[in-house]
Amino acid sequence: MKKTYSFVVLLFTVLFFNAQSGNMGINTPSPTHTLDINGTLRVRKITQTGSSQSAKDSIMVFDTDGVVKYVSANSVVAQASAGNAKILTNNTLSGNGSTGNELRISQQGATTGQVLTWNGTTWIPQAIAPASTTNSISTSGNTVTSNVNGVISTAPVVNSNTLSLSGSVLTSNVNGVITTQNLSSLQNITTITNTQTAGKTIATYTNENNLVTDIKETITNLNQNATTGVISYIKEDATTATANVVSANANNVISVGTDGGAYKELKVFDAYDTAASQTITNITSTLSLGTGRTNIGGIFTLASNTVTVSEAGVYRVNYSVGTTIPAGSNEFSSRFWLENGGTEIVNSNIIIHAYNGSNNCSGRNFIIQLAAGSALRIRMQRVDATNMQTIPSCTALNIEKLN
Repeated sequence: MKKTYSFVVLLFTVLFFNAQSGNMGINTPSPTHTLDINGTLRVRKITQTGSSQSAKDSIMVFDTDGVVKYVSANSVVAQASAGNAKILTNNTLSGNGSTGNELRISQQGATTGQVLTWNGTTWIPQAIAPASTTNSISTSGNTVTSNVNGVISTAPVVNSNTLSLSGSVLTSNVNGVITTQNLSSLQNITTITNTQTAGKTIATYTNENNLVTDIKETITNLNQNATTGVISYIKEDATTATANVVSANANNVISVGTDGGAYKELKVFDAYDTAASQTITNITSTLSLGTGRTNIGGIFTLASNTVTVSEAGVYRVNYSVGTTIPAGSNEFSSRFWLENGGTEIVNSNIIIHAYNGSNNCSGRNFIIQLAAGSALRIRMQRVDATNMQTIPSCTALNIEKLN
């Protein structure tokens, strides 16, 4: 029969003893081990450890049930090697810290007599610098000799060195030793073909083989039709183009001259009265235009005080007239107008008033379309009952063809 004894020890602490298993429990009636504590544990005094071997193999641990056990250092290292514990190293260390496989600096490929040096990233092996260094340099002719710790090296001394280029051949002379190199095999030779055989030379090009080629510009030839004035020429791309000297637009007053150039021909006429004063009566009469002062262009004809034009077109027409009346007379008026082929030109009227010996002049200026053969003349008639006189110095007719 299971027997359990309970003891009250100190305040609120109960000890349980199982007589059959011989286990002692603190705060638990069912101890499963010799001493089963249901609570925390504090040790007031621990004696000094024994030998180093006992210290190494007396690592106290707890299992998942809280049972106190111990493991050896080799077991801890083995767990780390198996990946069950975090003991990390890199390739600068070797060994795993266990007996016979202690942690140490990795050899890193170093051999006898070498040391490891840090290059900023890792440790690398290097030879140990000798404790002392001997170095001597001597020259003999064109040779220099160095002796570093017994290691002898020689090299040529360059006393003279010249380079020359002839065509594409480069020649070097070092201490009398001549070497040549044909550069044409090392570079591309530029070839320029001038397809323009005639024309002005605007540049020359020398290639890598000293071949000189003239560069010529294209000559542009101009040809003009003297009748139409059109200029034709051949462009650099060998196509033909034309240029008009005179536009073909309507109402263009510029024409083609006899040499093919643009020509604006002047066609003007001017006539005036050199006769004595004419009497202006109530009967319509024609004003005298006895003298032609200017006649350019060959299209105007003056006959019987009438100017005839032989070309149709737009004309600028200006005419002027003047009247006078004897002293002591009252104010009287006369009317003047321009006719074309016997028909009065609309709005060409001039009304002149004169009185008591006064002289009065007036004029009109307008633009009109005229047909070939148009005949212009100045007509006049008094308005009141008294006759008046014309003033020859005020009388003139000016005509200009605009197109």
